[in-house]
Amino acid sequence: SSSSSCPSNFCSIAVAALPGMGGGQHLRCVAAQRSWYALRWRKHALPVQLCRSSQIRAAARHRTINGACGFSTVTPLHSQDIPSNGPDEPLAPVGSAERMQQLRDLMHDRRQALVELRAAKLKKVAITGARSNSGRYISDILWRANPTLEIVNLTGNPQGREWASDKLDAGGKMQDFPFNFDRPAELRHSLEGTDALILTYWERSPLTAAEKAAGKEWPALTKVRALIDAAADAGVQRVVYVSHTRPELGHEVGISYITGKMQAEQYLCARMPANTVVACVRPCCIFSDTARESVVVNNIAAVLGLSPAFLVHREAQDMFFQPVHARDLAFMAVDMVTRPHEEAISADPESLLLAPKDEAKAPPETKTRTEQTQPADTAVHLGSLDAVSAERPSVIEFLTTIRAKVNERRPLVRDTPLPPILPVLPSSVANFWLIPEMLNSLLDDDFVDTEEFWIMHRNVACSAHAHCPALAAAEEQLAGLGALTRSSAEVIIAVDEASARLPYWGRSSFSAWVQRRADLGQEYINSYRR
Repeated sequence: SSSSSCPSNFCSIAVAALPGMGGGQHLRCVAAQRSWYALRWRKHALPVQLCRSSQIRAAARHRTINGACGFSTVTPLHSQDIPSNGPDEPLAPVGSAERMQQLRDLMHDRRQALVELRAAKLKKVAITGARSNSGRYISDILWRANPTLEIVNLTGNPQGREWASDKLDAGGKMQDFPFNFDRPAELRHSLEGTDALILTYWERSPLTAAEKAAGKEWPALTKVRALIDAAADAGVQRVVYVSHTRPELGHEVGISYITGKMQAEQYLCARMPANTVVACVRPCCIFSDTARESVVVNNIAAVLGLSPAFLVHREAQDMFFQPVHARDLAFMAVDMVTRPHEEAISADPESLLLAPKDEAKAPPETKTRTEQTQPADTAVHLGSLDAVSAERPSVIEFLTTIRAKVNERRPLVRDTPLPPILPVLPSSVANFWLIPEMLNSLLDDDFVDTEEFWIMHRNVACSAHAHCPALAAAEEQLAGLGALTRSSAEVIIAVDEASARLPYWGRSSFSAWVQRRADLGQEYINSYRR
């Protein structure tokens, strides 16, 4: 299942498990141990050690993965397989923001090149809403990798959104099928012959207080299950589900929208048969190329422009909010569609890549997700990626960034000494239904549900990690190696290995995106008229 695992206190791993090698043998680390990274989980650091990367690469060089999972010859990650891009510039000083940006760009460039090589082998992929919002970015990435790829668009609107469909050139390579939730045989037929399903479907339809008290499930969950059933019955070999950040906390914090996402993840793992592969990508809030596409952020900007100051929960400065660009989300979805088994992401990144020699004696937290308590007759879970932006702003910083952009059009408010975002509301007020209802009445729209308002101060709209795990790992490995350039072998190895087995964050900067959106919040986009 995709439920989260608790972090272990310390783990030091010295043996590499290479599933699929002859007889399931293991490669023992004989080189001197090298510190891999010390990534902070909450308030403590977890040191993990790694075998010499050249040994792992040499042992895995000619491996193939299970052909029954739709990829007969997926090439493992090797530095020499990926062309070098960009100038060979020296790396900035250790710990500097410039250096981290250099490593981030290099990691994404190389990961993108590898994913495109793998995606070129796909023949047919199904996407829910392939013409709209995140779906059209996914389609674009897939077609760039393989211009002849056939895409099945499962949709309730074959023409797509007015603001999105005119930017997607399907070129006759996209087949549109209605969802047919009430006709499961037809829904199954539309998925037959596809290599993978990228499942983005969800509905924003808040439960009433009476429905919550009665224990009613989120309305979209039934339809998501129908899509998963159809995929399982049609023989689809891979399903990537677009979930929500930190879904395991949904029930704990009382947000049924996120609880529904967790239930969908659990059903996916339980329903898909053996010899299939499942994975999850977990965004919270999505922004896109234009303000009109980025409805949530745009409407927040419009609301922030209604008053000289905005009141939020008094603990909001300790909560985080990480939106993601739709292109980053799309890339992560394609990555998980093409990712081989040996690059399964650990359920607990701090337990990291390599399993001890004696698996029978290995504690559960030292195994990758694909090895953790997964029955032989269930699907292989490749793990989850937090689809979040390159920064990890607090809720206050997130709102202040948007408000500052809005205030550029209002010099009188901009120059007011009063802070634009005030964290003063106690929980009893911030959790009360009155604030969302007042906003909805003012806007004549369902701008925000009570539970959606809670997302801002329940710490569920962010990665659980204080820093990007893959980036922190690569930087830790490189920190003591002296002067390096972008194409140094040590640099390439570090970023390749980190992104192969650790979660990585998006490339796009939300704050930089806001600065480029002069029209952000100028027009409120009403959900009833959209």
